[in-house]
Amino acid sequence: MNKRLKILVVLFGVLYVAIVVFNFTSNFDDISGNFMDGYNSVGSEEGVFAMKYSILHFDVLPKGERYCDNMQNLKSGEILKVRTNTYAAKIDFAQMPAETFLIEMLLSIFAWAALFILILIPVLIFKIIRSIVKDDVFNVLNIRRLKWTGYALVFLFVFHLLNYLQVYITAKKLLELQNYEIVFTMGESYLYLIMGIGTLLFAEILKISTKIKEENELTV
Repeated sequence: MNKRLKILVVLFGVLYVAIVVFNFTSNFDDISGNFMDGYNSVGSEEGVFAMKYSILHFDVLPKGERYCDNMQNLKSGEILKVRTNTYAAKIDFAQMPAETFLIEMLLSIFAWAALFILILIPVLIFKIIRSIVKDDVFNVLNIRRLKWTGYALVFLFVFHLLNYLQVYITAKKLLELQNYEIVFTMGESYLYLIMGIGTLLFAEILKISTKIKEENELTV
């Protein structure tokens, strides 16, 4: 393999991992904030621990006027017309539907799997790049690594999609806002789906290429 192609493969691998890691770390404040909110939402009465409130993060769109809120500019004193795309609300835990609590417990289990996957993907990509740099591209291990990477990314998409859907359904059931309509969005989770399908497609291409290479070697 020529040197230029090796450099491009390494750059692609680094970019690939960077996108996955950035997508996670860009939401780190929300993740850490949610953890603290969850910790603070647990109260104790007579030695019995109980949830006091739950936090809902949901997306919204204005019902009528595009900029439907007011906010003061402290530098000039001017009242600005503003809008938001997302809200975070504290909801009394007693109001939360029982099925929501069960779904959140299930999603928290999947969250540990998602964390493991976020660690696994860079490891798999590193191993693929290392084998390519050593001119060992067409082998079964690389195909398996690519497939596992693709499946892992699709899993992350499904996990985020279910989380967004659960929050949307709960928010619609409990809340009605004055100036905003609660809407369902996938956030940036679609990136995981695109990258996952692309990786699986590349794995199939590599599988076919490996088979052709082996047939050519047997012919020779």
